[in-house]
Amino acid sequence: HNTAENIETWLDLNVQALAQLALSPGIISMDPEQQKPLLEAMDQAHPSMYLVSTTDLDGTNIARSDEAEPKDYSDRAWVNGALAGELTFQVLIGRTSGEPAVVASLPILDGNELVGVAMFASDLDDMAAAVRAGTIGESGYTFVINEQDQIVAHPDPELVATQADAGSEPAVRLLRQGTLGNVAFEDQAGQTWQAHVDQLENGWGVIVQRPEGELLRPIRTVRVLSWILIALGTLMLVTLTSLAIRQSVRPISALTDTATAIAGGDLSREAVVESEDEIGALARAFNSMTGQLRTLIGSLESQVAEVKAVGGTVTSVTNESFGSMADQPGGAEVEIRASWTPQIDEGADLESQARSHVQAWLDLMCTAAGLTPLPDGVVAL
Repeated sequence: HNTAENIETWLDLNVQALAQLALSPGIISMDPEQQKPLLEAMDQAHPSMYLVSTTDLDGTNIARSDEAEPKDYSDRAWVNGALAGELTFQVLIGRTSGEPAVVASLPILDGNELVGVAMFASDLDDMAAAVRAGTIGESGYTFVINEQDQIVAHPDPELVATQADAGSEPAVRLLRQGTLGNVAFEDQAGQTWQAHVDQLENGWGVIVQRPEGELLRPIRTVRVLSWILIALGTLMLVTLTSLAIRQSVRPISALTDTATAIAGGDLSREAVVESEDEIGALARAFNSMTGQLRTLIGSLESQVAEVKAVGGTVTSVTNESFGSMADQPGGAEVEIRASWTPQIDEGADLESQARSHVQAWLDLMCTAAGLTPLPDGVVAL
C-alpha cells in the first residue's frame, strides 16, 4: 500500500509541475526563445526528468530542455492523447535516451484554444528508485505495470528494458479482474504467494508479492522457539519439583530406616532431628517413644522379671502436601506396640513375680506421662 502511495505521489508531483509549466505565458506563447529557459529550469529542478519539451499541433518539437535537434513525435501516443485534451502516460524506448522511459503529456491551452503539447520524460530506473521497487526478503519483490500491462518498474532491468508484458502474471490477472488488496495465488510451479495489489487512477498497477513460506518462516521460527521454551520450562519445573520432593522425603527415609532398625531389636538407634517442621517433631516423638521402650526393657530387667516372646511393632506415618494442596499442614504419627510373656517360677511366690511385671508396666506409663521413675533415695529437681 505504501509503495502505491509513493508512486501516486511521484506521478502527482511531476504532473503538477508539468501542469504549472503549461500555464506559463512563455509556454503558451509557443515561442521557442521564451519556452527554452522555462523547460531548462524545470529539467534542473526535477533530476528524475531527462527531457522536458513542447510540440506543436503536428507533434514536432518547438523547444527542448536539452541541446538536441527538434524531433517529430507525431507517432507517439503521448502526443495524440494530449492533442485529444487528456493527461497521457506512455512507457516507451526514448528516442533521446535510447532507454526505457515513462512520458507524461498535457495539452497547452491559450484560453480554450489548443496550441500545443507539453511533456516530460523520465528514466524508468529513476522511477523504480523513487518507488523503491526491489526485492523483499529473499525472493519477494515489487513491480509496477502500466495500463497495457507492460512492466514499468521491476528489480530485473531486462524486463523493464524490453517492456515485458506481465498480463499472464497471476497477480496482474487478479488486478484486471478488480481484485485489490491482500490476495493469495499459486504460480505455475505450484508455489503459493501472498501479494498486495493496488491500482492507480491512471490505470497503472502496483504489486508487492512474496512467497508464503518465506513470509511465514519467522512465525514458524517463533512457534518452534516457543515450544522449546515450554519444554525447557517444563523440564526445569519437573527437576525442581523432584529435588523438592527428594529433599522432603530424605528425612522421612532416614526415620523409616531408624524405625526398621528398632523394630529389629536395636534400641540404641535414635532418629536425627534436622528441622523444626512436622518431620522434626515426628523424629523427636519417635526418639521419645524409643526411650520409653528402652525404659520398659530396663524396668523389666530392674524388676528381675523373667520374660519370653518379647515383641512389638513401631509404626510411623507422615504426610506432606504439594501443588494445589501445599497450604494444608503436614502430619506425623508414631505408634509403638510392645508385648511380652512373663516366665512364672511355680516354686516361687506368684504374687511377687506378678508385682515385678506390673511395676515394669507402671514404670513405662510413668515415663510416657513424663514422670521418669527414680531409684529409691533419689529426688527429681
